[in-house]
Amino acid sequence: MTEEKKIQLLQQVASENISIQKSNFQSILYILNSIQYNRYILKDEFLSERLQNSNLLFQKILLNGYSMKILIDGVTIPNIEYKNLVTFNDPITLNIILRSLLETYLTFHYFNFSDSETEDEIRHKIWTYYGLFNRAKIKMDNPTLEQQYKAVMESDSIEMEKLLAEIKESYLFKQLSNVKQRSLLKDLKRNWKIKFCNNNYIMLSYQDLLNNIGLRIKFYNNQYNYLSWSTHTTSILIYQLRQMYDTKWDAFESHNILLKASSLIAMATVDLITNDQDYIPSYNLLVQEHKDLLNFYNYYFRDDNFTIDKVDKE
Repeated sequence: MTEEKKIQLLQQVASENISIQKSNFQSILYILNSIQYNRYILKDEFLSERLQNSNLLFQKILLNGYSMKILIDGVTIPNIEYKNLVTFNDPITLNIILRSLLETYLTFHYFNFSDSETEDEIRHKIWTYYGLFNRAKIKMDNPTLEQQYKAVMESDSIEMEKLLAEIKESYLFKQLSNVKQRSLLKDLKRNWKIKFCNNNYIMLSYQDLLNNIGLRIKFYNNQYNYLSWSTHTTSILIYQLRQMYDTKWDAFESHNILLKASSLIAMATVDLITNDQDYIPSYNLLVQEHKDLLNFYNYYFRDDNFTIDKVDKE
């Protein structure tokens, strides 16, 4: 990529103009949409359940993204006094969706980018088992759905037994001491974010997962906790809401949300392509402008090791 092109993309990606950020966001969404659609057209099958679930996670990211696209122009609320409609920015709801998008990407990265494929597989199995185990704890009190729910529970029970047997057969599980094996079997019912190392395992948080995607921009420091303020309705959020429109925090935050969402989806899209080579033909169908934008986001927020086409190579 030429220096002139890099400067142009830097100005575009880092722009303080919200209209440009909206345009960037729409382009990145379109790129992911196009890559997934063409992957489906060219090859509608996956080599493993892990890769298929990875694709489904990106369908969720796509839904999150297009929901944000609708909300970014504001929400319309009736003004009772003047009997008209008023449009407000809603960065609070946007941040809730953004956190959902972030968690989805971190989940994908967690069970596809460990130190080995063996660990990728056991992480995916633990993640799947954890979900089924916790669904089984939900009690159904609707008689209309009782039989259907019972069938789901029976199916889940069989799948859980299978997953547990496969986890126990994993080399990484067998490397643990008997005490650690028993401990892991308890812990995987409470948390699926588990890392194996040195014949041991440690529990991870979402912040740990965020720290492992290769970010180099301080802009993302403590972002997971920050997005939690909106999700859990903290007092900090209410203080922000109190003065949101007077201080124009809504406009400032909407700009930052667009920048964060675009960068996360761009990073996730490159990781999706890198993780499953059957996406490469879809990437090759992109116009050069979209390839450059996708790669530059990854270059800017991570580095050239996370790009498909190297940015520093002319």
